[in-house]
Amino acid sequence: MARFLLLTNQLFEWAGSETVIIEIAEELEKRGHEVCVFANIFGDSFIEKLKYNSISFVRKRKNIKIADFDVVYCQHQVLSLFANQLIHAAKAGKLPKIIYGHLSPYVPLEFPGSNIESLFSSCGLCNSRETMQKMVELGLPEEKLKLFPNPAPEAFFSLDAPSDPPKSILAVSNHFPEEVINALKILEEKGFSVTRRGSEFKNERVSPRDIQDHDMVLTIGKTVQYAIASRRPVYIYDRFGGPGWLTAENFERASFYNFSGRCTSKIKSANTIADEIERIDYISLDLLSTSLSRDEFRLPFYIENFFLDKNCFIDSKKHLSFFEKIHILIELFRYNLKISKLKIKQPLRPVYYFLKRRI
Repeated sequence: MARFLLLTNQLFEWAGSETVIIEIAEELEKRGHEVCVFANIFGDSFIEKLKYNSISFVRKRKNIKIADFDVVYCQHQVLSLFANQLIHAAKAGKLPKIIYGHLSPYVPLEFPGSNIESLFSSCGLCNSRETMQKMVELGLPEEKLKLFPNPAPEAFFSLDAPSDPPKSILAVSNHFPEEVINALKILEEKGFSVTRRGSEFKNERVSPRDIQDHDMVLTIGKTVQYAIASRRPVYIYDRFGGPGWLTAENFERASFYNFSGRCTSKIKSANTIADEIERIDYISLDLLSTSLSRDEFRLPFYIENFFLDKNCFIDSKKHLSFFEKIHILIELFRYNLKISKLKIKQPLRPVYYFLKRRI
């Protein structure tokens, strides 16, 4: 049994980064490993609903001892908080394998710091080829980076086929634009059953049951892989716009941009969105279904190959010069300045997201 430490900035509502780290923790626990999760920002009501036998949640930095773990996975550069421990662990030869996760090519909190990741990282996981390209531009060595395309747990791959013709829609987003809100109302008026999920409606985790109970999905990002895994038609559109139905023709470009909708700058009207969903293009969707290998989105494959297979790791630096130690401590200081802007209470979510996109 190995001990894993998972680090992230926030755990207070169901969004992309929260889902990623919880799914990783659950997959590791299934395999008999001990998992500890640390976050800068916790939501009590969020954590209280998460009950596990071998997954613990730690709120205080002083209760984390980096050298006690075999593998550390870090999102949002949180490992920078433990710079002093990294220096001492390296000197004592007790440095764990360190994996960094990068979930965005444009949010600064996802960017590598000036020293710590490049010195200590064994492996870097990027949620899209666009993100990987950005990390290389920011100075990370390409040989350390691997694609981790928001893979889905195995339960999403064994669902029953959707109804034909489809009449129920699961719409998932924490930032529905006005045109989507109005399009869903139009579809309801035309007899479609619509379930809305997100911080503005019902913020709950998207489960396999949720997907099973619906015929198609309107979303971006992480939930797209759930739709692909369950062979649900997925309409990609949100605050960045989007291509609409995911097809064989637009799949590669949409995938490059993490199914975020940023593969096109096209903004559609509510009537256009509603009309395209109502007039679903079965031919294009069938072509995607027959040409796509769903295996590239299976989470167990990535857990086995990136988190448990020691051969995938590149040894990180263990002997630090005096100047490297100084640079590490400077990075710690800078990171503390960043997160001081984010440590706000849960009711101030709009302010939190505003700051998160701009620091």
